[in-house]
Amino acid sequence: MSSLAQRLEREFEEIGQEYQTHFAGQSRRDRDISRLDKLIARTGEVVKSVQGLPDAVRSADLNALLENAKGTLGLYQAERREIEKAQSAGPGHLEFGELASKANFVFARYRRHFAGQSRGTRDVGLLSEMITDLDKLHAEMKRVAKSEKNSTFDADVELVMTNKKMYEKERSEIEKAWTEGTDEDKANRLGAQANGQFAVYRVHFAGASRVSRRPVLLARTVDTLKRILADMESVSKRGFNAEFHPKNIEVVKGQLTMYENELEEIRKAKKTTSMDDLMGALGEAANNLFQEYRDSFAGKNRSQVDREKLASICDRLGEVLRQMDDLSAAQDNDMNEGNRAIVLDQLTNFETEYEAVLTAQKNA
Repeated sequence: MSSLAQRLEREFEEIGQEYQTHFAGQSRRDRDISRLDKLIARTGEVVKSVQGLPDAVRSADLNALLENAKGTLGLYQAERREIEKAQSAGPGHLEFGELASKANFVFARYRRHFAGQSRGTRDVGLLSEMITDLDKLHAEMKRVAKSEKNSTFDADVELVMTNKKMYEKERSEIEKAWTEGTDEDKANRLGAQANGQFAVYRVHFAGASRVSRRPVLLARTVDTLKRILADMESVSKRGFNAEFHPKNIEVVKGQLTMYENELEEIRKAKKTTSMDDLMGALGEAANNLFQEYRDSFAGKNRSQVDREKLASICDRLGEVLRQMDDLSAAQDNDMNEGNRAIVLDQLTNFETEYEAVLTAQKNA
């Protein structure tokens, strides 16, 4: 790597480190915009320096640095706009902004887990939960919009309802897809559905602290596996017994027993843990995800990072936020509110980054 490339790489790394120290994982409402403006200017200079070099002398390292710097510049500029909005907004705007962000999180989960994918293997339990979330968000957003009289608010309220109706229609289409095809088709689909639930367990529960896990999510997984098992046994009763099918049934039975036992352990752990310790466990879970993001994505070439891992981080951080919301509804606590604001901001950043990574990898 040339001395120029090394100098620009060091500058870019120093900019990233300063951003991580003063902005990443912190509430937007008290961030220093002037400091961010300096980081934006420095990042812009890195971009200009690389762009000013003739293509013939630009190394692969410099081209990679250029793409990273351009993407990061866009991220910082978007974050500046969000900080400005957070600091200038009144209570009604802040409340509506949080509700709108949560609606966007639901839309993002839909794009990841449903859009363009085989209906026969989709998780109706997840989709039903998302529909319920949008229903609640719609009611709250409508309440705030009614008092604020803001046309943008009204448009967002309508968008939430439109998506909710679309998801309800999609749920019906998914359930219809389960009935189609031969018994072999159904057996294969049921195996894929079971694997989807095993993946939910691996991502959200395996090796994780029980007190930071959401029992309702595992209960949903258990209920879904019970439905899958019943459907598998129905296929067997109709005479379909290809070698793989009885084996799938036994695997589902074994996992179902394990998950039911784990669900009871999680519930016990939750009941015997103080509110302060629950908040601490969720804060630690969030910090671990922030670190996982920094290690795997901060300053990395978007076209080469693991997109599925970033999707997993978004989904897991969404679970942390949901539980922090539950604690907030149960008890006012400054520590939890502070953590919740940070997680909300970071999840917004991660979801934005996921879309940027998706675009970069499609264009690569």
